[in-house]
Amino acid sequence: ETPFLAFPVLEVDGVKIAQTLAILRYLAKEFGLAGPDNLTCARADALCDQMADYVMAFMPWHMVNKGFAKGRDVKELYEKHFVSARAKNLPFFEEALSKSSTGWFVDTLDITHADIFIASMIEMTMKLDPNRASFLDGFPLLKAHQKKFFAHPKIQKHLAQRPPTEW
Repeated sequence: ETPFLAFPVLEVDGVKIAQTLAILRYLAKEFGLAGPDNLTCARADALCDQMADYVMAFMPWHMVNKGFAKGRDVKELYEKHFVSARAKNLPFFEEALSKSSTGWFVDTLDITHADIFIASMIEMTMKLDPNRASFLDGFPLLKAHQKKFFAHPKIQKHLAQRPPTEW
């Protein structure tokens, strides 16, 4: 049984928490990854929400491309949804990084939930893109963030223990 008849769900002390971003925010606060103060946390939350909007924007292409839905020409959907969503949204993340002196999204000394969510979603999105080799062309700060994030010792440790996943 799930609160909204869908996944993901995290159960804590018998309480079921639904929705990806609600779970992300809960875990960020539990493990000290939400930032040092409420304003930093809000800035990180805003970036996470923007990333979720980006993913939703290309979902019509993804659903047809993966065979989950039938529909129009996949190439047309790719251009209309995936390419246009990338062009609209990646500059927002590049801009956020341009304001950081640390290379992390909200200028913290270490990773926040925004860094985790955005780096993970960028990685997933790159795997989906038939033109993945050039996905981050024109976004040098995002490219550097991906490299920095996946080189972080705690992330390296987690990835070494995590089973392979498409996502």
